[in-house]
Amino acid sequence: EAESLGGTLKGGGSGCMRAFGCILLLSLLHLTEALVAPGPGVAWARSGRMELANNKKQYGQFGAVACRTKRAYRPRVGSWGPECTASGDRGSKASKPIIVWDVMSTLVYDPFFVDVPKFLGMESVNDLYKIKDGEAWLAFERGECTEEELLRDFFLDRREWDGKGMVEMLNEEYRWLPGMEAMVKDLAEQGYEQHILSNYPVWWVNIEEKLRLSRYVKWSFVSCQEGVRKPDSRIYDMVQERLGVPPSSLILVDDSASNVKAAEGNGWRGFVFEGAERLSADLEECGVEVDCA
Repeated sequence: EAESLGGTLKGGGSGCMRAFGCILLLSLLHLTEALVAPGPGVAWARSGRMELANNKKQYGQFGAVACRTKRAYRPRVGSWGPECTASGDRGSKASKPIIVWDVMSTLVYDPFFVDVPKFLGMESVNDLYKIKDGEAWLAFERGECTEEELLRDFFLDRREWDGKGMVEMLNEEYRWLPGMEAMVKDLAEQGYEQHILSNYPVWWVNIEEKLRLSRYVKWSFVSCQEGVRKPDSRIYDMVQERLGVPPSSLILVDDSASNVKAAEGNGWRGFVFEGAERLSADLEECGVEVDCA
């Protein structure tokens, strides 16, 4: 249409009309570029930064995805974080152990044990355990159900409740545990390779959006993507295989003793997290000096 209009104007012989036609053609070209240009989220992704600009559209109001089929959710977990060598040539990092982090109650405060019972008007988390459907939560962590399905099946009696309100509350309460941001930052600055190995659902996206763990640590292994949870030995085998390293080069830091024991059974080293100060001393035993101040 623009070409046809330009030809008509040219045939008129009027200088003014030709000038007007040129202006109109330029305007149409600019409009076309605007219509086909990528949205802000896409442009952000192309710049190499995290794909969070369209998070609420992609993952739903609270960051979870509404899958039509089980395990349809496949976020690019491994792309969110510092550049790490997947296998082979690690250069100067080869002599350094690789730190593998749990997230909840290790790097980040977990609101489940105190804030969720309080939100539900319960005295303690033990009261919640009596009426909560534990299998629904495990399925959610393995990526086998959606947020909507979890909230529907959260209680054994399938009661009506403010599930969305709980998710909002969780998002508000996520925060770094004392000393842990300083620790992972210091390790990153020293050149240590760090990965996340977490039992958590799609809500990890909400944690990342708020706290930006990926500035220091790579979101490499999350149970909702892998379909396997710690302490299943398969998840430790998966880490070793993908990173292409011997188990002796890996150190797991986790608040769960059973997860650490399973890692040690696979040949890893491991420490049960009991606070930043204690962990600093534990890591020093492996030759890893770190500042958590």
